[in-house]
Amino acid sequence: MTLAQAAQVTVQVGAQRLASATLAAGSQRLDCDLGSLPDGRYRLLVTARAGEQTVTQTADLVVDRTLSALTVQPAAFSPNADGASDTIAFGFSLAQGVPVQVAVQRAGATVATIFSGQLGPGSQTVGWDGAVAGSRLPDGQYTVVVTARSEEHTSELQSRFGISYAVFCLKK
Repeated sequence: MTLAQAAQVTVQVGAQRLASATLAAGSQRLDCDLGSLPDGRYRLLVTARAGEQTVTQTADLVVDRTLSALTVQPAAFSPNADGASDTIAFGFSLAQGVPVQVAVQRAGATVATIFSGQLGPGSQTVGWDGAVAGSRLPDGQYTVVVTARSEEHTSELQSRFGISYAVFCLKK
């Protein structure tokens, strides 16, 4: 937010105050702890008071902890069937059972959907051998996109990884 003058700023949802601070004039940021809010849709109310002047703004907020903790192991793999780093694992956590899709993108375009279906709550791992319809994807940088659709919201997490068919040798 940008303040024309120093102001007392509060952020709240309903009667619950999430943050309050006196901020200087200029471009400012006020961090809020959303940990006390259960999953759901909310309307934030931001109020700035300076002397006799009060300005309020609202913003919609969705709290959805359905999907979290995306990991990629290893960060790069070489699916060349040599027995070393031939697969990659995408891990994530679900707070509830939901439909999930795990897709691989290159330059923003989906090149493979490696999983699509219902998964239960807890830690999940989807493995992949780099193949799409029996063919291997070329060397390069890719992005895994994990999408979970709860009743409240569609959540998405992304992480980059690499595919390299080059053979790396370490000399002693």
